[in-house]
Amino acid sequence: MRRMIIGLFLTMIASSPLAEPLKVVYHLNEVEKTRILISSIKELLASDPEAQIEVVIHGPAIVRLDKASGLRAQIESLIEQGVIIGACSTSMLNNKLRPGMLIDGITELKQGGVLRIIQLQKQGFWYIKI
Repeated sequence: MRRMIIGLFLTMIASSPLAEPLKVVYHLNEVEKTRILISSIKELLASDPEAQIEVVIHGPAIVRLDKASGLRAQIESLIEQGVIIGACSTSMLNNKLRPGMLIDGITELKQGGVLRIIQLQKQGFWYIKI
């Protein structure tokens, strides 16, 4: 009985208006997994529209953030829904991608992608590698 009461209490706290929103950092570095990333974020937002989502993209996947990318409309849609998408500045240099070439709303991560992931984890973000 005591466990049931404690379980009920914890459930009430987690679902209360005072509960913190879900915080997630997605990590992408493989070009071919970009559509999986977009799909996963859409599913998360559908189940929890208040979730705070930040995406860190580096390595070869950085090319998907080019305005000429075939995924531009889908990425812009995520940004419009409040998703923060960061592009590693080192990966941009390595892939000859200048800031003006990025989809509008993308944040250039001058400190680098890996450091940004660490910063977000220190802030309580859940880490998801795609």
